Amino acid sequence: MNRAACLFLLLALGLWCAACGQDRTQVAGRYAGSITAAAGDTLVFLTLREDGGGEWQAGGETVPFRWELRDNAIWLHAKSGGVVAGRWEQGTIAMELPGLGSLRLHKE
Repeated sequence: MNRAACLFLLLALGLWCAACGQDRTQVAGRYAGSITAAAGDTLVFLTLREDGGGEWQAGGETVPFRWELRDNAIWLHAKSGGVVAGRWEQGTIAMELPGLGSLRLHKE
């Protein structure tokens, strides 16, 4: 591979990485919402760190996870193997939780 092609590939890779980091920077933060169930409302807090880690807090329990963003779809990967997907739009994450219904989390 010639030098010009190598430089082009490095530049393209750098731009791609910068774009990915920018998305994470916009999405990272703390979100809050609530789930209404028969027992009453449960507050939910979601923390997304720029390094791809995060925490889900609800009902006195905290669950760590890894997250990724793909075309405004946010994927939460729990260490136990479970995956929850949601939609991110300008400071709001909308999710459908099996057995619980809709959840909208708003960035604090």
